[in-house]
Amino acid sequence: MEEWRTILLVSPEQVASEAIAADLAAAHFKVVRASGEAEVSYCLQRTTVFSAAVIDLTSGERGLELLELMAEKLAGKPILALIPQANLNLAVQALQRGAYDYLLKPLLLEEVAASLVALFDRPFQQQIDAARRNQWLRERYLQPVNSREPEMRRQMQLLGLLARTDAPLLLVGETGVGKTFYSRVLHFLSLRRFESLTFYDCRHKSGAEALLELFGHSRGLFFRQQPGVLVLQECFRLALSVQNRIVAFMSEQEEAAAAGPGNGLRVIGTSVHLPEQAVDSGQASKHFRQAIAGGVIELPSLAQRREDIPLLADLFLSLLAGHFGLERKYLSGGAMQRLSESSWDDNVAGLQRTLIQAVVLSEGAEIEEQAIQTPAAEADGHLLQLSLSSFQLDRVEESLIGQALHHHSGNLSRTASTLGISRGTLYNKIRKYGLENMTKKGESLVG
Repeated sequence: MEEWRTILLVSPEQVASEAIAADLAAAHFKVVRASGEAEVSYCLQRTTVFSAAVIDLTSGERGLELLELMAEKLAGKPILALIPQANLNLAVQALQRGAYDYLLKPLLLEEVAASLVALFDRPFQQQIDAARRNQWLRERYLQPVNSREPEMRRQMQLLGLLARTDAPLLLVGETGVGKTFYSRVLHFLSLRRFESLTFYDCRHKSGAEALLELFGHSRGLFFRQQPGVLVLQECFRLALSVQNRIVAFMSEQEEAAAAGPGNGLRVIGTSVHLPEQAVDSGQASKHFRQAIAGGVIELPSLAQRREDIPLLADLFLSLLAGHFGLERKYLSGGAMQRLSESSWDDNVAGLQRTLIQAVVLSEGAEIEEQAIQTPAAEADGHLLQLSLSSFQLDRVEESLIGQALHHHSGNLSRTASTLGISRGTLYNKIRKYGLENMTKKGESLVG
């Protein structure tokens, strides 16, 4: 028996473990099974025996801790993680903690053996080591929520499965549902995660401009980004002539793609329209639809997944605290109710903007109801609007205060009331940002 065929199989589920072990044995692998931490530790004392490992992460955080231990002890040897259905949070964390690849459960038993064979042909331990040393800086805050809504879970299962292919994909959903974010998730979950990821906004581009930027000889993205992933945002906004050129390029790539994963450029499209709608309206050709929509992932609106609002809010508040180095803040019951009852026409992006505002407006650790400036809570629907192009807390805070002062013609009492902060706090922030000239003439800043 060749040494590279010896596999450490870790699973808390005896029936599943026996079935996987039997299938691996049929594929001429030698399998050593372990179910708990003590057994894993004992097996890892004989690291030279194992050339790869499979770990079932059904136990969640405990399984991730075992995975980290295995990654350390089996340095340079591939680890395949088995992930409970549609739990992309767990898949992302498994890759960040040292797994080479993953499979989503429920799975076909032969997938495990086939994936292990493929892993031996991908020696990217050096890339993983470098990424871990940098704390996965590029994807540091990439933590997709594990949805409670059945339809969202179906789409996440599909995303997790399609991520492992090289097929061109289309992400469809309303503005603000997270198409760009899930493009990043998809890229990270793929075997191309160490390759380039480039976004190209197709809106407001003339045909000539798009052709130059995408196919120009010196700087065309379709040539410069190979191998890698190119995300065409709102792809059906491209001129038909550009769509036809993309179809021709992707046809030329078919032979290279057939040579194996990781060859050529993978194309992902995003759109607010389903491909059939784009064709019927004349925005897309049938050939482009067929080329770009090898798989279609439909992301539900936030109004269709209200049960996820508490999960998303908790995730965003955690990420905000980590990003800004602030004390972690929590929502009061009234604040959460206001979030849950809002219409959320601007979807997840609107929820994120609202929570950034709430963090700025809240003085204590608890975010009160008045700090939740949802569209439904705003008197005129236009009071506090944010641009998140610069994701810096001071700029957001200054923008909010400036807009509120302008809306109330510099009246400090009304501004403080709108922002949900005391006059004393407002005084200090006005001085901090040099906004004295926006206050009502003659109104004292002396507390």
